[in-house]
Amino acid sequence: MKSCLVVLGLFVALGQDAAPVTAVEPYRLGRAYQTGKGVKKDLAQAEYWYRKSAAGGDARGRKALEELEQRRVW
Repeated sequence: MKSCLVVLGLFVALGQDAAPVTAVEPYRLGRAYQTGKGVKKDLAQAEYWYRKSAAGGDARGRKALEELEQRRVW
């Protein structure tokens, strides 16, 4: 998991669009940002990565995004 965060973090730091082979990696990164596991907790980043996961067809990414949006305080 940590290596996934490092690699995807490098894409972000370089200003490039991370394009993992599957939608699973963005989901895992979103989960890490949502829980603060391995990275500083950041719900905006969690939402960003869940959106990438959902766009890639990962049902877990879609579900996590829906749950995150339901908890959002307006």
